[in-house]
Amino acid sequence: MENRLGSLVFLPPATGRKWQGHVQTQSPAMFYSNPPWHTLVPTAADALAAAIADEGVIVSALLSDLSSKDEPSHFHGEPNAESNAEIGAETNAETRRRIVPYRAERYGISPQDFDGASVIDFRLTVPRDSDGRYAYSPSQIARWESTPPDKPLGGGSWIPAASFPPDVSSLQTLSIKIQQLKVLSPSAMVLVSLFPHRLETELPQILTQKPDGILLRLSDEELTPLRIAKYIQQARKLIDDSAVQSTGKSTDQTTPLWIETSGMTPTDAVKLTHFGATGVSIDPWCNDLFQYVSETLELGMYHPPKSPQMRSVAESRIPAIVQHMLSPYLDEFRGYAESLTGLPPDARIATTDPTWSKTLNVPLL
Repeated sequence: MENRLGSLVFLPPATGRKWQGHVQTQSPAMFYSNPPWHTLVPTAADALAAAIADEGVIVSALLSDLSSKDEPSHFHGEPNAESNAEIGAETNAETRRRIVPYRAERYGISPQDFDGASVIDFRLTVPRDSDGRYAYSPSQIARWESTPPDKPLGGGSWIPAASFPPDVSSLQTLSIKIQQLKVLSPSAMVLVSLFPHRLETELPQILTQKPDGILLRLSDEELTPLRIAKYIQQARKLIDDSAVQSTGKSTDQTTPLWIETSGMTPTDAVKLTHFGATGVSIDPWCNDLFQYVSETLELGMYHPPKSPQMRSVAESRIPAIVQHMLSPYLDEFRGYAESLTGLPPDARIATTDPTWSKTLNVPLL
């Protein structure tokens, strides 16, 4: 994976600058936005979600993504109490942070999804699949809706994705839905997610509806790295200006701005936080896990997918895979993010490219 933001460089502390103690701020949130859970059997998907969450990542998953009628989800806090008591195990479900992907069509969602959720991703976005469709695949729908094999939803074909929640009349009435979601999950942070293409017109309208934060989806491969950084900068300014207008004064409390990108390295992701992002998706670092987990569980194993043996094998092997493949990315991200906290904002990032310097207003080396 190559650095896409190579034109931006981290600045070291100035020569002769005295060390000063500073308040240690929390690292930007890391979240897994669009995991392809349907490509794994539920038992393996559940174990993988738990292992990723145990690394400090906030994971997006519905109960239907990770479970079936005969297979409860440990990630959602539904372990077998008797088996846990027998082996003296303790579940980490209470410390694992989880995102509820609230899609317009509400496929696969259940009331249990809101119990203990950390974040609700209220999606005002239409997903495009790898073939360019704005649709969900038959395998995704089959996982969410658990339809009989001989009676698949939509006849087993691709299901078009909705462009806006059917129970919301317009952006001006979005606050009603936001409040409904808060009632369902009082402790969760409600983020409204949108694409950046109409940022100047759509984001101000959304901000008047008082979401807890914004999730900006910048994973379109046609977006250049410079354009992505500029969108983040613009979004942060719109968010901060809205806060000033609503309160009449500036505030030190930063409204969350999470970003979903594609193909970004850990250092790229840290550079984007400089422009106002407070959370970054780590999908590019996680997606290879699915093929590796699938291949690992197939080697030398003949247990049925729904058997207790399959659960045991998945839970014993997958955490080591995640730690080996994902931890280096996470450690690099956290290390670079921490290195910036002791530096003034104007002494953290510079560029060697005049165009980048002018567009983003960063120092030119």
